[in-house]
Amino acid sequence: MKYTTKQGKLLIEYFENNNDRHITASELIEHFKDSIAKATVYRQLEKLCDAGIIRKYTIGIGKENCFQLNETQHCEMHFHLMCNECKKIIHLECKALNEISSHICEEHGFELDSSKTVLYGKCSDCQNKAK
Repeated sequence: MKYTTKQGKLLIEYFENNNDRHITASELIEHFKDSIAKATVYRQLEKLCDAGIIRKYTIGIGKENCFQLNETQHCEMHFHLMCNECKKIIHLECKALNEISSHICEEHGFELDSSKTVLYGKCSDCQNKAK
């Protein structure tokens, strides 16, 4: 389903130009503060989610929801790393983590939701800045 409102198109374009990372409503509100009202950003995000164009997820308890284009990554199929300093989120497809997930399921009867599994730490860029 194509989304055709002016505001919807602007948001989709922003997502397309930033498809390597996860985007919050606050970031969109700040970016579009002179052209799209805050309530409209939230309303458009909801409509874009309902239309299946973007997906919404939470990266931690008490954290703001994040959004990304549905077509950019298959987040239900991999884990994520989040830098505590710069807040960058890295898509992590790792055989070892898949094995851990399988172990947890088989040995402990618990199925992990990898789309909502985030490991926190410090990315290599922030580590290098600290040196």
